Amino acid sequence: MAHLNEVDFLSRFLARLASGLGADRPASPQGVGDAYYATDTHVISLANTAGTGWETFDLDGIGVVPDNSVRVFRTSTQSITQNSLTLVSWNSESYDTDGMHDNSTNPERLTVVNAGKYHVSVCIRWDELVIGHIQTQIVQTISGSPLIVARDTTYMPNTGSPPAQTFGVDLSILAGDYVTVQVEHHDSAAKNISNVSSHFSAHKIN
Repeated sequence: MAHLNEVDFLSRFLARLASGLGADRPASPQGVGDAYYATDTHVISLANTAGTGWETFDLDGIGVVPDNSVRVFRTSTQSITQNSLTLVSWNSESYDTDGMHDNSTNPERLTVVNAGKYHVSVCIRWDELVIGHIQTQIVQTISGSPLIVARDTTYMPNTGSPPAQTFGVDLSILAGDYVTVQVEHHDSAAKNISNVSSHFSAHKIN
């Protein structure tokens, strides 16, 4: 957790406070000048330097609480052709505090706006029984070059329930770089991943 000295904190707060003292904080700021104060929790929210998300300041500890996070999911199944790595496309958001996802443009990506260390996690639940190997991997694209940073590979027998794969990884990610999820299976025909429980998220932790 980063900390501000009292002079830096007060100068930033006073410069931005006028737009939102006592008001309900919206999901996203309208610009770099926004500031909101929650009287019940003693937390001040200031728009980040890009005006795309919030930085929150706990007056009880005078510390910065990161509020850069996104969680996405699917509203329908996605068909995955056998024996081929396929990007999962996420078409809906549980939340996105920092403009890291777009439902229309590159919906497979979570693109970092504020550089730092992030916990990235995924859950892929298949909609039906899959026989053979299944694989889910998180890929980090750094300056245009993809790198597999986490992977789960499982062999499924010809019995049981539709499988699920859940895992996460901590990553240092620069602004403009992004993470995606790829899946693959080796059944004899195309299979669907489920829109129930499948999700992908990134939360700034430092």
